[in-house]
Amino acid sequence: MFRIGLAIAAIAPLAACVPSTTLVMYRADGKTIGSNPALSQQAQQDLTVCRGEFSKAQLTAPVIYATQLMTDVYVGCMARRGYVLTPKQ
Repeated sequence: MFRIGLAIAAIAPLAACVPSTTLVMYRADGKTIGSNPALSQQAQQDLTVCRGEFSKAQLTAPVIYATQLMTDVYVGCMARRGYVLTPKQ
């Protein structure tokens, strides 16, 4: 699987002793983006759409829930478009 170059900082841990993890988006179908211009263009479009969804949600989210909500909105948007969030290795 090919990383689309999008690393997402993990949600701020609830407890100070829990380390944070860096997460990366991969295509769920296992296709590589680097060698396919159409998939590369589609990935860029997907990122743009999900950034827009993130921005819309950010305007309406209560401050107390903002971090979790923003992460859920972005990850959910990318999942609907065929990407999987996994820990960076």
